[in-house]
Amino acid sequence: IDDVQVGSRNYFLKSDEIYQIGTVFNRTDDYEISVVSANVPTGDNYSFRFANRLKGSLNVGKTFTFSITIKNTGNTTLKLASRITDNETQEVLVASGTTERLKVTAISSEAAATQSVYCDLIVLEFSAFTMSEWKLESGNRATDWSPAPEDILFQIDTIVDDDIFSATEKKKLLPEWSSIVNERTSLE
Repeated sequence: IDDVQVGSRNYFLKSDEIYQIGTVFNRTDDYEISVVSANVPTGDNYSFRFANRLKGSLNVGKTFTFSITIKNTGNTTLKLASRITDNETQEVLVASGTTERLKVTAISSEAAATQSVYCDLIVLEFSAFTMSEWKLESGNRATDWSPAPEDILFQIDTIVDDDIFSATEKKKLLPEWSSIVNERTSLE
């Protein structure tokens, strides 16, 4: 019990999206996921890098856990490996038609000082798959997926600025809204 370190705060933004990996992978933002290399559909050297804002010498030598949900939608077994800043590679086989939660824990390397505490997902044997609910948290125990606090705050701000409810309806919803605002301030 003395060595258990639980973080639970997700350091990835927009990690609630689902991506189908078949022959094409496109993501428009430039700060979260990138295809490091790809040779589709064979899967040779096909890997993804999950980047984040954790950068600097304070993150070097810290323990992090990366987890991601993988669903094999293809007809063959999918073989994947994952790692954090090139340390502690973990491999997993995902049978056709099954879903697995891939987890790897590692101590971040010197790369965290100049790049970020990045996580790689490497396809060793290809089959079409989806990836979703990726999470990077401090500590050596993976917890259930949850969005980054910034994503929750963005959703709250979107609700405030929407035109879905009239001013009268919003007044009726004020008690519930006050509760949400109080939760928001505790997240910041």
